[in-house]
Amino acid sequence: MRSVRENKNNVHLENRLTTDLGKHVGLDAVDVRRAELDEHARDRFPRLRGSQAAAAAARCRQLFDVEALLGALAAEIGGLAEDSSAESFPRAFLTWASEHMTDQHVLLDEETFSRIEVEQPLALAILETLFLGRPRAAAGELYRDKELQGLFR
Repeated sequence: MRSVRENKNNVHLENRLTTDLGKHVGLDAVDVRRAELDEHARDRFPRLRGSQAAAAAARCRQLFDVEALLGALAAEIGGLAEDSSAESFPRAFLTWASEHMTDQHVLLDEETFSRIEVEQPLALAILETLFLGRPRAAAGELYRDKELQGLFR
């Protein structure tokens, strides 16, 4: 078996890690099953098990803090002000939302409807739409009384 340093083709290492850590860190089940089919990954890299897998999963969660990312995204989007430039992130997001969301009113705060307020479930659906083409929310999952999947084109 090869060591990580000897490997020149990272796709097989990625598949080994996806197979071993996918269920621990919440990767898509289809991606995990696809990675499990990689015979080269199985032959070249030792499987992570037990405490090794738990430590690697903990390290992944430490490096990829999704909750922090969602919070930062929500804060950036919510930073829209009258004097925000056209090139600012919040204005660019509103342009994106007008093209990709079916109901932009869910972006407004529920009390005054005068400022942008995005909570974590919507922030996650936004990122999923950007990177995966559609939100991965469960059918029937709601955000402010609207089905999350139906909020995106």
